[in-house]
Amino acid sequence: MHRSGTSATSNLLEANGLFLGDDLIDANTHNPVGFFESERAIVLNEAVLRRFGSGYLDPSPLVNRFPTKLYKQAIRYLLELSTEHKVVGWKDPRTTVTWPCWQEVLSDCQVRPICVFRHPDAVVRSLMKIYSDLDREKSLRCWLTYNRRLLGLGADVEWINFDESLGPQLDRVLSRLGLQFDEATLDRFDTSLVHNQSKASPTGDAEVDATYEWLHTVWSAAHGRSEAPR
Repeated sequence: MHRSGTSATSNLLEANGLFLGDDLIDANTHNPVGFFESERAIVLNEAVLRRFGSGYLDPSPLVNRFPTKLYKQAIRYLLELSTEHKVVGWKDPRTTVTWPCWQEVLSDCQVRPICVFRHPDAVVRSLMKIYSDLDREKSLRCWLTYNRRLLGLGADVEWINFDESLGPQLDRVLSRLGLQFDEATLDRFDTSLVHNQSKASPTGDAEVDATYEWLHTVWSAAHGRSEAPR
């Protein structure tokens, strides 16, 4: 979800050969290095969220299918994205809640979602800094909704824990995509931009804490580790 390290992760994936499109939105004061988000993907996701009466900070209604017009636009977008590149992707956290729509479009493709998660306290503080109308409770509900959706995506998922060292995780993910990790690209990751690093202490919300522990367990299993959140 938003403010979970998806931009930093996408920056490094792109630097190692994952093509993310030629329509990436501009950086701003909240993300000075860049978002690495496809403008066309955002437009499609926003349109389908509106169609179902949902929104990216309150994605409560189930979004499960592109209307015909958006379906055709999504096919055209993906065809153009993959025309000259073998390994492609797009980054937009909204895709977490619109994924059922994309699955229908991608039914004949080899797809591996890359899911990035981060301790809820770090995400909540970052969200509240940007969105003045979000309090802690709303931010925790948003985190919970998005991350539960991540856990429901299925087996063919690559997991990135933004609270852990990125290098080994990226090496594993990139190799599974048929790409080679260049450790020198880590220089693109400015650790000073991670303002809200957080230890895995409980948030006080039982559902949120259980979901974070579940995420950590799934990530640990995927990366051959067995420890619980620290």
